[in-house]
Amino acid sequence: MPSLQFILANLTRARLRAIFTILTVVVAFVLFGLLLSLERVFNIGVKVDGADRLLVANKSSIMQPLPVGYKDRIAQVDNVEFIAPFVFMGAFFQNPNQPIVLIATEPRSYVHMVPEIKFNNPAERDAWFSDRASIMIGRELADKYHWKVGDLIPLYSVVYPKQDNSNTWTFRVAAIFDTNKKDADTKSAAIHLSYLEDMRLFGQGTIGWYVVRLKDGRLAEQTGARIEALFANSPTEVKAGTEAAFTQDFLQQVGDFGTMISLALSAVFCTLALVVANTMAQSVNERTSEIAVLKALGFGDLRVFAMVYAEGFIAIFGGGLVGMAIAGFSIPYASEQIHLAENMTFLWNDLVWGALAMLVVTIASTVVPASRAMRLKVTDGLARAA
Repeated sequence: MPSLQFILANLTRARLRAIFTILTVVVAFVLFGLLLSLERVFNIGVKVDGADRLLVANKSSIMQPLPVGYKDRIAQVDNVEFIAPFVFMGAFFQNPNQPIVLIATEPRSYVHMVPEIKFNNPAERDAWFSDRASIMIGRELADKYHWKVGDLIPLYSVVYPKQDNSNTWTFRVAAIFDTNKKDADTKSAAIHLSYLEDMRLFGQGTIGWYVVRLKDGRLAEQTGARIEALFANSPTEVKAGTEAAFTQDFLQQVGDFGTMISLALSAVFCTLALVVANTMAQSVNERTSEIAVLKALGFGDLRVFAMVYAEGFIAIFGGGLVGMAIAGFSIPYASEQIHLAENMTFLWNDLVWGALAMLVVTIASTVVPASRAMRLKVTDGLARAA
């Protein structure tokens, strides 16, 4: 077996080419680590049993409305403790690059439904309750735009225009909320559903979805089935599940992200294999006479094959491990920046998948150049040099 020093000397002979090849491998495995974690977010199974809250929405799509009258009927289902209606406003501040998660709901019901919400000043909460034209915003959102209690903020809704055909809604900041739950999101805002009902151009008598709090989370699946059965064969059927399940359903309606990510990974690694294979083939072609000399000095065919294969192995595994490490350190930041992928995590088995991918790319890109070197005849190699 050739020495490691000899293999590294051959690998780095054309240093610029070696650097670019290894950087290509690094970038490919950074993408691999990030996309692997993102794909898991979109395709992970969602458990219903044990959930203390269920989301009830239109069966055809969460973007389709439900009648307001469903609230009282759902409230009578066994194991339902409390129910609150919600409407998605689809808003942004100043320009579309600054989207706001804005919902309309019943303020007292919302605070009762989401006990993790915390008001540092109870007077602010009461002010939000009493002023229908006011808005409650999360701490992170307030800090981002430097909003404070008493400010008037204009928000543009892409979903609901006002009765005067304007899409700009102006609200007074009545309260800023925090949370007593670790890592909970405070980037959202909420307004009065009754105010939206009176002021919007269309959609009166409908809501977006209901959130149901259960008495016993262990019966979540059975309770969801009862709610669905209650409206079976009606003009507007419903689907009941966890918030996480509906997030996945929404993403699937936008597009099959799992398939798109798989296709992206396939494209990345096909390109990577071609790049490395081209580099190795060029390297072997430039060293034809040297390989012939090595064989004349006693290097066997398998020893030559191992030498070339080891060069590709070191380049791919070295760059791949660096890329996976960068991905692992980047995922917490990416999770914070991508709102729909807040559950991105780097798992140890990602390293196993990464190692398997490195092995596959090594075989795909190195076996052919190494086989050419192994089959090279001494006379042919020396004749080419002459």
